[in-house]
Amino acid sequence: MTGRAQRLRRWAAWVVWAIAVAVASLTGAPRIAWAAGEPTEAAEKQAGHVVVIPRLGPLLLVGDDAKSATHDYVDRLVRRAVFAPANTRTLREWSRAVVDKAPEAPTLEALRATGRPVVGIQLNALEDLNGDASWMEKRASVATAVVQAGGVPLFLPPAPSKAQIRGAVAVIDHLILMGGADVSPALQPGVTPDPRFSTNLKIDAPEQDLIKQALDAGLGIHAICRGSQLLQVTFGGKLIQDIPTSGLTDLPHGAGQTQVEGDDAALQHPIRFTKDSAIGQALGRKKEVRALHNHHQAVHPDHVAPGFAVVATARDGIPEAIEGFDGRVIGVQVHPEAASRGSALRKAFFGVTLMERARRHMATRGRPTVPTLAVGTPRALTHAIHATVGAGTQKPTRAIWRAPVPPVRPVPAPRPTVH
Repeated sequence: MTGRAQRLRRWAAWVVWAIAVAVASLTGAPRIAWAAGEPTEAAEKQAGHVVVIPRLGPLLLVGDDAKSATHDYVDRLVRRAVFAPANTRTLREWSRAVVDKAPEAPTLEALRATGRPVVGIQLNALEDLNGDASWMEKRASVATAVVQAGGVPLFLPPAPSKAQIRGAVAVIDHLILMGGADVSPALQPGVTPDPRFSTNLKIDAPEQDLIKQALDAGLGIHAICRGSQLLQVTFGGKLIQDIPTSGLTDLPHGAGQTQVEGDDAALQHPIRFTKDSAIGQALGRKKEVRALHNHHQAVHPDHVAPGFAVVATARDGIPEAIEGFDGRVIGVQVHPEAASRGSALRKAFFGVTLMERARRHMATRGRPTVPTLAVGTPRALTHAIHATVGAGTQKPTRAIWRAPVPPVRPVPAPRPTVH
């Protein structure tokens, strides 16, 4: 579709939306209670397509085909200035690399045919699209944990459009919110921006819409660190804005809070779950586990979001986990994906609570819940999908998690605080 045709299509969609709003206001037709829609995209019926983020994994976009979906997504990021304008060239180069050089991605049908729940993993940073090797390795660890637990990871793009949110909710069986930068103060009444920490409202607001639509669709949510904080803010709770300066504790909870820079050992300390919490029950008799902390913010113990409860704390009393929606939503401040494969916390978070909820939702869609592919790593899963269920025309020589695409360096900017 040409650029002129696309503009005419969007203009026509605006007209249709305006007429619909006018009719609704005159007839008293019910309006959607949560978040106003995005008329240009809401009116467009677009199919989901899987592309590959080099060195990370499969990404779900929407469009007429994979190529146009990728270019349209980048055009939208640039048009809305989701990232700094100086990064436009980086985004364009990333788009070309994904379309022209990345291996063929598995289709949605192939992912569903594995007999495994499809777990959406929401991205939230420019670096998630083409960061350096160490950044991508940390992000990919969540996908690895999902595969080892028995699921199929499918990444969801930063700053998703309404159409992308609808497409994701229609495909996935569970949602993971990852760690990242601080939640924007614009979403937190009375909070003053702190220049030491980067935020991005254009990332946070669409992610809030995704949370709400996922819950409306009956999906469960597991949130890690920043994701837990975003849940808290979305449903009316408050955060401890900066643990080191709060006066609440001297226990280090994140990078820069230890005596020695990079001292991960000092950030490994225990948290205790309540016995009636979902993770507490999954842990069995052992309610206290050691975990990696890397956050300077946390759920405020005196201002927990309505409908949520604190179900785990560190030994200093700082909240480390919350649950809500009858256990359908779980948020942890720590990083279970960084724990060893056999750790109790990793098994309870990914292998028990997440997969039980995901399989339950998968069954409501009439999909078989008996895995057809018994593999333990993203690489093995990728090859098995291509070889067994016909993901593409040929089996790739390398796993899509390790696509041989030259990295495109983003313009230097303040590094987001990963927590």
